[in-house]
Amino acid sequence: MTDRELETQEQLEADAAIDADLLARFHSHNLTDEQYNVVEHLREAILELARDLCGMTNPSREQSLSLTHLEDALMWAVKGVARHGVQ
Repeated sequence: MTDRELETQEQLEADAAIDADLLARFHSHNLTDEQYNVVEHLREAILELARDLCGMTNPSREQSLSLTHLEDALMWAVKGVARHGVQ
């Protein structure tokens, strides 16, 4: 195999790895029943925490940021369950 052919092969492999990573990041994942139940439990727990937060703090930028970070936490937790399963 020539150097040029080797470079082309390496580039194809790198492109395939990037594409596989992008598919894993942006493709929807079907949840099993067990995963779905865990996600629903997490949603309920974070909703309860968000309600407590709103009930115990005054509306403010800090409260808004706290709610945004709870949304972020839920998003990452759901993504983790979808991509890597549950214990």
